[in-house]
Amino acid sequence: MKNFSKALILAALSVCACTGELDLPQDTDLQEYDAEPTAGITPGSIYIEFSDQMADQIAAGETVFTVSGIGMKSCRRLFEENQKFSRRYHDAGLDRWYVVEFDDAVPSTKAAYDIRRMDGVESVAYPHKMKKSSLSFPFNDTYSYCQWSLSSDGRLNRELNTSDFAEGCDINVVPVWTEFTAGSHDVIVAVMDGGVNPNHEDMSGVVLPFGEGGSKNFVTNSFRSVPDEHGANVAGIIGAVSNNGIGISGIAGGSDGTGGVKVMSCTIVNGDTWATDESVCSAFVWAADNGAVICNNSWNYSYDNESDARDAQKYFLENRSPIKTAIDYFIDYAGFDADGNQVGPVAGGTVVFSAGNDGFAYSVPACHERVIAVAAHGPDYAFASYSNFGDWVDIIAPGGDAPGRYAYRAGYRYIIGPGIGNNTYNSMAGTSQAAPHVTGVAALLASYFGGTGFTNDMLRERLLKGTRENAVSGRMTGPMLDAYGAFKYMPDGKITITTAYSGNYTIRSHENFEIDYNIEGNGTAKLPAEVESDCPSLSLDATYSKARISVVGLEADPGEYPVRLVVGRGTDKEVSVSFTLTILENHPPQVNVPLEDMVVPASLVSLNLNNAFSDPDQEPLTITMTTSDSKVAVVKVLQNEPILEAYSFGMVELTFTATDARGASASQSIKVLVRDTSKSYDVYPNPVTDYMFVRPGEAATSVEIEITGDFGRRVISKTAKASPFEPVKLDLTTLDPGQYLVNVKDSSGKEFSQNIVKL
Repeated sequence: MKNFSKALILAALSVCACTGELDLPQDTDLQEYDAEPTAGITPGSIYIEFSDQMADQIAAGETVFTVSGIGMKSCRRLFEENQKFSRRYHDAGLDRWYVVEFDDAVPSTKAAYDIRRMDGVESVAYPHKMKKSSLSFPFNDTYSYCQWSLSSDGRLNRELNTSDFAEGCDINVVPVWTEFTAGSHDVIVAVMDGGVNPNHEDMSGVVLPFGEGGSKNFVTNSFRSVPDEHGANVAGIIGAVSNNGIGISGIAGGSDGTGGVKVMSCTIVNGDTWATDESVCSAFVWAADNGAVICNNSWNYSYDNESDARDAQKYFLENRSPIKTAIDYFIDYAGFDADGNQVGPVAGGTVVFSAGNDGFAYSVPACHERVIAVAAHGPDYAFASYSNFGDWVDIIAPGGDAPGRYAYRAGYRYIIGPGIGNNTYNSMAGTSQAAPHVTGVAALLASYFGGTGFTNDMLRERLLKGTRENAVSGRMTGPMLDAYGAFKYMPDGKITITTAYSGNYTIRSHENFEIDYNIEGNGTAKLPAEVESDCPSLSLDATYSKARISVVGLEADPGEYPVRLVVGRGTDKEVSVSFTLTILENHPPQVNVPLEDMVVPASLVSLNLNNAFSDPDQEPLTITMTTSDSKVAVVKVLQNEPILEAYSFGMVELTFTATDARGASASQSIKVLVRDTSKSYDVYPNPVTDYMFVRPGEAATSVEIEITGDFGRRVISKTAKASPFEPVKLDLTTLDPGQYLVNVKDSSGKEFSQNIVKL
């Protein structure tokens, strides 16, 4: 199977001939732009969204946009101007997007960094490489009964003597054909893919002619038809002529042998040559302006690994880009004329994207919330191993098996469709094939329900609500495409708010709180969700179908906070849920186990602080240390363990403080004696002028101290209790200068002697 990933070939750009000039100081900090994802982007060009004022100045010739330091070559509008639709082009922001071409040796992220800091620039975006979302496999056969995805009734199992094809594992479209419709000529479906052969025996009369208002080749920016295996297969799944005695049945291919929906072939790939990213953007605008109301996209951006795809999806979702602007333009304006009147069968467009075949949890542009993202399953209800997946996927449809499974009958387990030649057919597998199944059912819905007042939101709601839940096994479960379910679905218009949360809405003062809600029945109206609360750290992240309330405990005072989530405020569909959030009072840390004074050598000593403090709120504590003399000893953290580092002999006091997240704390201090542990006693200072101290290396009940002078003459004798932290103090002020011998004997019989000098 081939998995195409082609770089875009950028067309030559023309320079804006304007007066006046903008420039930028070259003080770029590399660290600021190196953080952006670079995988999958096309070098040498970048997209800029200008402010309305700057765009008007450039268009009027009052300003020329230039950037020094990037080898800039040209700057021009991304979307070609069309006077007929100029008002809505402006409303959609198409006239604010420009393409800048520069030296492709300059990192695109550097160019973006330099450009986005300039006055009048609102956002920048990158052109991307693209790839098809199919797993190609040549199987040029004409067996229409191989279309298990449309009707898996056991025929293939009997024909092939196998049990590979689960009965009912299809899109359930046959009853739609018999009870409702098989497709109307009034519905135009744009197929953004390889070119479709208008002369194919099963597509004749279906493909709009290449020319003004019809099909177009965006690779060559011409009306030249270049048929492609992939595009032919995808378009045929949607609209191949049904009931004409040859080939296959298209999902929306009519019932009388003359065809059903029309296909607008928007060619974005010729063989191995892709249209530029900007041309693909223009294709969406072309399709909307020329009558298409549904758009199939069996391709996605190309990334070498899941990490790159993850970073790219995050960046795509958080930033504006021409591709999102173009997709949104199709969704907002397809089916309307230049004056805003509905002229198509649907008010607004429906964009379908394949999820991709990398087995990744990410995909661009399929992750865009406004499109319908389609993953794939095989003929046995199993989620396809190759299919991308994630909560951004909206629906699962037949895509066939991965390469290598059931090799001798692989073509049967794939999806059959027309080929390049006038009477050829092929079999392919992938999310490329899953997407047109969804598009085909969308085209049937538009054919039957279409008319004044029927909106793309109504179509989407039927498509995504009339599904089979949990039918697909494996990595993802449901919803599975069900054509008949979409037709039988009856939206009641009632909005409900539900949550799986079962807690008591109480948090400790250092904790955060999140609660997720599902908003059902809002797919058509898309009424906004709002939250009412006087909690200062509460926030709401909501779409028309989901809402998340978040609270940061540390940023609010303890107390009780009423919270109310409202959907459709002030309308006849207003609905709400309420609760009281309680943030508990904070309690300061406590001393748990008192630390003991220490006698240590001048070295590294491990400290055990695990039980020194406790917190009534069970929150993690930050422990800090201060020392009375950093020249004697400090505490450091080595390999996550507190270590006492003693530098020189002496006494030091260490204070340990445990602090919680709100700044409340508890402290305790210890004395640390750093000494020569090879000696039993310390006699200091030596020489001595007035007072001398005798300190044992360990606790002793009592000590006898005798100081002798010349000829063993005893000059001082004293018996006293002593410990390392309470030495015996001796007054030597009355002694004459000279040498003396200090003798020490403790209660255990241990003896120690040391010469001293009295000054």
